[in-house]
Amino acid sequence: MVRKGSITIHAVLILGVMMTLIVTCLTSARMAAARAQIAESAEIGLFSVFGGYDRQLLEEFEIFGLNCGGSEDTADLAAVCRRCRAYMEKVLGQNSQHLVPGKVGLSGYRLLTDDGGEPFFLQAVNYEKKNEGNRETLNLLQRLKQAGENCEQYIRDAGSEEAEGWIARFEAAVLEAEILSREAAEAEEAFDGELLEAGDDLLLSAPSIEPEYNIMENPVPIIKSISENGIFYYLLPDTQFILQAGGTSGLLSQRQHLEGPGVNDDFSGDPSPDAQMLFLCYIREKFGNYLRQGQAFPLYETEYILEERDNDRENLEQVIERIFRYRMGLNLRAIDQSDIYTSETEYLTERFCSIFRVPPDRETVRRTFRYCWAYGESLAEVSVLLSGGGIAVGGGTDFIVPLVEMYDLPAYLGQSLTLGEDGSYEEYLFMFLLSASKERLLKGAMDCTESRIRSSGRPGFFIDHCLCDAEICMDVRANGRKTFIVTKAYGYE
Repeated sequence: MVRKGSITIHAVLILGVMMTLIVTCLTSARMAAARAQIAESAEIGLFSVFGGYDRQLLEEFEIFGLNCGGSEDTADLAAVCRRCRAYMEKVLGQNSQHLVPGKVGLSGYRLLTDDGGEPFFLQAVNYEKKNEGNRETLNLLQRLKQAGENCEQYIRDAGSEEAEGWIARFEAAVLEAEILSREAAEAEEAFDGELLEAGDDLLLSAPSIEPEYNIMENPVPIIKSISENGIFYYLLPDTQFILQAGGTSGLLSQRQHLEGPGVNDDFSGDPSPDAQMLFLCYIREKFGNYLRQGQAFPLYETEYILEERDNDRENLEQVIERIFRYRMGLNLRAIDQSDIYTSETEYLTERFCSIFRVPPDRETVRRTFRYCWAYGESLAEVSVLLSGGGIAVGGGTDFIVPLVEMYDLPAYLGQSLTLGEDGSYEEYLFMFLLSASKERLLKGAMDCTESRIRSSGRPGFFIDHCLCDAEICMDVRANGRKTFIVTKAYGYE
C-alpha cells in the first residue's frame, strides 16, 4: 500500500507542477496580450485625437495643428487627455480582458508657436518643397535678391539728399540773386541816366535781349507743394476705409504666447539655405497685399508681415515710403550716370539762371533741379505701381516725366504703365522681405493666419493653442493583477 500511494502522490505532484506551469504560461500570455492591447489602445487613441486636426488651418494654410481650445491665456490640454482616454477605453473594452484605465496626462507636447514658430515654419517649407509650382516664384526671388543688393544704400542716398534741404537752399539762393539783380538794375538805370544827360544814347539804342524762359518750367514749386502736403495725399486719395482699418489686441505678437515643454526627440529646424526662400514662396501664395486685399485686419497681410504695425494705413504708408525712397535713390543715380539726363538738368539750370542779372549759384540750382526731378519721377513711378502697373525693380527704364514738364506732375500720377518685364508692386514687397529676419517673417505669418481664422467666425481661435506633437502617459490596471504604464508619442510631420 505504501508503494502504491507514493506513486499516486508523485503523479499528483507532477500534475500540479504541470498545471501551475500551464496556468503561469496562460496568465503570462494573457498579460502580454493585455500589454499589447494597452499599447495599441494608446496608439489608436493618440492617432484618433490627432485625426481631429483643425480643418480650416489645413485647408487655407496647409498647416496641421490640433486645436486644444481654451481661453486666451490657457490652452485646454485636459480636453486632449479626455478625448484620448475616450478613444482608448473603446479599445480597452474589447476581448475578454478586464482593463481599467487610470490617470492619463501629457508628459510632453509641442505647439505650432514653439521655438519662435519653428514647427509652423517647417510645415510651410515642407509644403512648398512638394509644390512644383513654386519654381517660378523661386526664380523671381533670386532675381529680386540680385536687384535688391544695394537697396538699403539707395534708400540712404535718398535720405541724404533730402537732408541737404535743397529746396530751402534754392529759395535762399534765388532770393539773394533777386536782391543782387535788383541792385544791379538800379545801378544800371542810374548809369544810363548819367549817359543820357551826357548825350550818349549809344547803349540805350542797343536792342534788349529777353531770355527765352518759361517760368512754368521751374520744378521747385510743385515739388515743394507735394512735400508739404505729403506724398500720400497724392498716392492714396481714397483712404477713408484705410483709416478705419485698425488692429486687434489679440494677435500673437501682442500677447505672451504659450510655450510647450517639448517632446523627447531630436527636433531641429531646417538648416538648408533655401528654407527661408521657400517660406517666402509660402507667404506669396497664402497672403494678400494692397492690390489683393483680405477681408479683415490686416487687409494688407504682406505689408503687415513687413512692418508689423497695428494699423493697415500705417503699414501701407511705411511700405510706400520704402519704395519711394528706393526709387528716388535709383533715379538720382540714373541722372548722374546718364549724359542725356545730366545735359537736360544743366540746360534747364542755364535757362533758369539766365533770367537774373546776377544769377544764383549754379551748382545749387542744378542740384535742386536734380533732386526735384528724382523726387517727382519717383512719385510718378510709385503711383504706377499702386495702380497695378509695373516699374522694373533694378532701374534701367526711361523716365516717365520730363524735367521741363515737372510742373504738370499730377497729370502723370495714376497711369497704369508697365516699364520693363518685371517690377510689380508685389515684387517690391518681396524684395524688401528678402532682407527681413526669419523671426519677423514667422511672427507676421502666424499673426495673419490667426487673425484670418478669427475673422471667419471663430473669435476664440489661438494659434498657440494648436498642438503639432504630443506624448501621452497613462496607467492601466490589467485583470486586477498588474498596473501597466504606457507612453506614446505622435506628431504631424
